[in-house]
Amino acid sequence: MATVCAFSAFALTVTGCFKISINPTCPATASVGDTGNLVANEKDAGHIPTYLWNATPATAVTIADPTKPDTTFKAVTNGEVTFHLAASDGLFQADGTCKTQISTSSVVVALVANPLTADLGVQNPSTMLTCTSTGATPAISFVISQANGPTTQQLRIVSPGISVAVFDKAGDAVFRCIGTDAGGNQSPPAEVTVTVTRSGTKPPVRP
Repeated sequence: MATVCAFSAFALTVTGCFKISINPTCPATASVGDTGNLVANEKDAGHIPTYLWNATPATAVTIADPTKPDTTFKAVTNGEVTFHLAASDGLFQADGTCKTQISTSSVVVALVANPLTADLGVQNPSTMLTCTSTGATPAISFVISQANGPTTQQLRIVSPGISVAVFDKAGDAVFRCIGTDAGGNQSPPAEVTVTVTRSGTKPPVRP
């Protein structure tokens, strides 16, 4: 907190004093990729013409507009970050800090194929691919794609996290799913292999 006194323009007399104070706040925790709010919680805001936010370590976050009393930041790397806010009228300055613990997002998904084999000798040889969120941080969207193997005839989205693959070529088709949470953080890819054969041939024995 700082005390600021206003002086008369015609005499060195004090015409009034006021106190400026800030109580900066930030979220206690955040995940890499999240956006958080920085709030000055200032008093006598009309007497505070300048603000400056900074972070330690500086590379851990990006601050949208460090010169505004209320702004946002984006978490870049994990670890503890200390935010410092300085509010000044040009002569006096009030300072305050707050801390945020940033962690790596724990978005994890699992991909299952049913069935794990398909026969080109039957009508509509296909499998259903289901991707689900299994980590501590829920995924809100899923992208299922083919990562390797013979190109499928069709890969069709049925609903979020569920796709159907239709085959017209034999071989091992590898499918991949990546989940994304509300903060835009992506999961490591989850994969599953579907063995496609023709009638009269047997799929290889997997160890």
